[in-house]
Amino acid sequence: MKNKTVILAITLILIFGISKYMITSETPNDSTKRLQNKSIMKNITINQNNLTNQSSDLKETIKIKDDLNFPKTKKIGKEDTIYVFYNSEYNGQADIHRGLLIYLLNSSNHFEGKTYFKITQVVVKFKNNNNETIYKKYTQNSGESIRIKVPKNLTPVTATIYYKAI
Repeated sequence: MKNKTVILAITLILIFGISKYMITSETPNDSTKRLQNKSIMKNITINQNNLTNQSSDLKETIKIKDDLNFPKTKKIGKEDTIYVFYNSEYNGQADIHRGLLIYLLNSSNHFEGKTYFKITQVVVKFKNNNNETIYKKYTQNSGESIRIKVPKNLTPVTATIYYKAI
């Protein structure tokens, strides 16, 4: 139990440090991109075949690496960041073997910060033992995360996260 608590504390410190680094290392291009995303979310476009709100079409593709302590992150706008954790062995924090965890959190305040986006679905690209590519689609759990128990014969390569503004 003590080891789990220490690992949880270290992980939270790392996430907090990474988010602070990301906030302080923002470039003018990042803020311009966020402003463009904000204007896209407000616009409603009419295509030839359908009427869609572009905010439902936002997506990010993130490569997956096997390291629970250092997640892959992608800042998507305002203060929201997508975190992708994968551990090919047992993950005591999530109580899952071969767990792939995808979270959307407010990077300025992980515990009480309001998120501005919501994950709608995730498409994960897997490679099997024969080096064939397999795609699987997942929807979010009851909260704002997606927990996946990866089958033994598959290895996750990338995750395409679809999200929309709340």
